[in-house]
Amino acid sequence: MGLAIYDKTKALVTQGTLVNPLRTYHDGKDGSTYVQLLYVRNNDPIAFFTDIEVIPIDKAGYDDTIGEYGTGFSVKLIQSPTEPLPHEWEQVGAGDTLSIVGAVGTSTVPDTSTYIAIWLRIHVPGNTESQVKADICLRLRYLRDRVGS
Repeated sequence: MGLAIYDKTKALVTQGTLVNPLRTYHDGKDGSTYVQLLYVRNNDPIAFFTDIEVIPIDKAGYDDTIGEYGTGFSVKLIQSPTEPLPHEWEQVGAGDTLSIVGAVGTSTVPDTSTYIAIWLRIHVPGNTESQVKADICLRLRYLRDRVGS
């Protein structure tokens, strides 16, 4: 138990298995961008969390530059209660770690009811070969402490 990622319906997203993975669909011929609302929430009633980061991992690598040395593929994250605008996405680099603002719970009270909204954006450039890409994950990194310690 600890911090976990939930989808827009607030259902727990897979944690190391393929039981309920995030799925995105893209038009590789013309290129497409997929944006999805996700949440981070504490599911441990005896813990609180600080220094929370969400790290997009693509084992194949990505580089949102287009051209001879870039793939044009990108994964980006933003913490926001509302969907980010295009100029806000432009300020985030492909693969940048998202540092969550604030803590989840305190040393005296755990918080298992707050859902912290984060937005995931995946961009696939045009003229991309058809494929099933199954090597992307979101890693949570944080400091965990027991309530009352």
